[in-house]
Amino acid sequence: MYLIVASCKSSKSSCDAYGFYWNKKGVDSLLVVKDNSVFLPYIPVMDATAFHMDSPKPGTYTFYLKAGDSVIETKSVLLK
Repeated sequence: MYLIVASCKSSKSSCDAYGFYWNKKGVDSLLVVKDNSVFLPYIPVMDATAFHMDSPKPGTYTFYLKAGDSVIETKSVLLK
C-alpha cells in the first residue's frame, strides 16, 4: 500500500494545492487532524483514491485512512 502526497507549491506558478493519493482497497473514510486538533472529522470516500486541498493554512496535517473504525494508514505533512 502507498500514500502519496503531491504539491504544485514548487512550480513557478502561484499554485498552492496538495493532493493525497492511496491505492489501498477498502478505505471508506478519511480523517484529517491539523496541529493535533480534528480538522475534518469524517469524510466518506466511497471508491475515491484521492483527496485534494487548495490553499490550506500552514501547519502539521495528519491524514488517517480508515475502514470502519480501523485506521489503515496515517501520513503527516508539515505545510509552511
